[in-house]
Amino acid sequence: MNALIFLFGFVMINPALEIKTISLEDAILQKIISAEAIATGSYSEESVKLTVTNKSNQPLKIVVPAGFSFYPQNKDEQTLITTEEQPLLVDSQKSKSSNLKAFCSEHHNSAPSKDGKFKFGKTKIENLRKLTDFTAKHKIGSNNLQESVWAVANGRSISNISMRTPEDKALRVFVAEMLGIKDNWYSSPQENHMDENRNIVSETLNIEGDLVFSIDKPTVFRQEVRVKGGEVKVTSQNTKPMPKGNNIEYKFSLKVKGWKKGEYEVVLLNAENKVIGLWPFTV
Repeated sequence: MNALIFLFGFVMINPALEIKTISLEDAILQKIISAEAIATGSYSEESVKLTVTNKSNQPLKIVVPAGFSFYPQNKDEQTLITTEEQPLLVDSQKSKSSNLKAFCSEHHNSAPSKDGKFKFGKTKIENLRKLTDFTAKHKIGSNNLQESVWAVANGRSISNISMRTPEDKALRVFVAEMLGIKDNWYSSPQENHMDENRNIVSETLNIEGDLVFSIDKPTVFRQEVRVKGGEVKVTSQNTKPMPKGNNIEYKFSLKVKGWKKGEYEVVLLNAENKVIGLWPFTV
């Protein structure tokens, strides 16, 4: 009799201990949870506070997928989007809150006000869906995640996506090909912050990239950075002749924080003051 009672208890209790994995949308449709999303006051990274109440009799692993958008009540504020899958484990008949990583997809709007409520659902923008399908499978830093969302959703320059790792380079190639645009030779990492009106202010920090050129004889060269077609902003000269060669790669890096926005160019000149190459960039 004792053995039978033990077996009966095991059968009845075990299913309740199993964790059910289900998407946030499906769990809401099945009415086994209720959920509320509010703004943390940020426009990127941990910008959404999600609270889930589990109405079922078993613990749930709620999955918020990549490409999930959060729409603010105020239409002048930014819609946010997730770029990776994020799980939330909620015990039976309990509530749990977690801050989700989500990124602004409307650079021109102000950041969501703290504690403002969101509606939410899968993005309806195809290119953002494609982008987040890609980012969900790759290890990408937060700055590049944000800049890639802005590039796809708002037409910001893909040069703002830095290329410091193989994953970064793959992201940049993917975005350029998806948008059907030619990639630039340089990266222009940005410093982004909110002003007093919660608008995003962006400033270029550096210009980084490889200058690729060919020379048919050893030469000492001079490097100039100019306002496009005009004033020389920076000049430097190498003292050792560079050997002749084809497709020579020369590492270029320049701090431009505080520079006036506009078009500039890097120019290499040989000892005879002839142009070896010219590379335009935008601040």
